[in-house]
Amino acid sequence: MTQKRRNDNVIKQLEELYVNFKDKILYQKKSVKSETFISGRRNTGYRFKKCDLIFLENGLVIIPFYNIGKYKIYINFFLINDNSVSGIGKLKRFNLNSFGNAVHIEFGESSVTSTNVEIRLKNLTQEEKNLINIRV
Repeated sequence: MTQKRRNDNVIKQLEELYVNFKDKILYQKKSVKSETFISGRRNTGYRFKKCDLIFLENGLVIIPFYNIGKYKIYINFFLINDNSVSGIGKLKRFNLNSFGNAVHIEFGESSVTSTNVEIRLKNLTQEEKNLINIRV
């Protein structure tokens, strides 16, 4: 999939989210610093250093991106609720207060055909962490 097509797909998913869940959105945070660690199949859609977050009543949306000049190019779209990541599968690990006070999220499988992903969201306040309602 080309990067332009991936970016367009993420924008379409965001538009659908705003239409279908507008009354469930609690808060949004832009340009959150993050680290990702991947193993298994190398997939560029899982490697990022910044993301936007949308806090929902019963979940969290992570929208990774990179900048070209003043423009955001979206890489992927993760909807996490209860014990799953939409379109990917179950969460393996979720920790609101991991190393360095980061939020640690892990999902996927490490194999030749699939990817294991660890995401660490940095610099979230305690109030923002309290908005994350995910059960594992």
